[in-house]
Amino acid sequence: IDFASWGCIAPPRFRGFDWSDEPTLERLESLLRALPEGDAELMVHPGAGNGPPGSFAGEDRRRETEALCDPRLPGRLAALRIVLWDGREAP
Repeated sequence: IDFASWGCIAPPRFRGFDWSDEPTLERLESLLRALPEGDAELMVHPGAGNGPPGSFAGEDRRRETEALCDPRLPGRLAALRIVLWDGREAP
């Protein structure tokens, strides 16, 4: 899909995260290290884990939230020279 033709801003690279085993900071860091240089979007779906077992809102979402909120993450992002952007300054 050519989002630019619709007037949307999208980074040239997009990655999803496979949490099928155990979502950990180490797995996240491994994925981030593999990103090519330049802008990229990483799709994540954190949550409270209050959904039924096996559901999209289940325990994996809670563990993903824990990995993304790990207090070591900002230092690891800085070491990888990764800057987060929330999109609020988009034209």
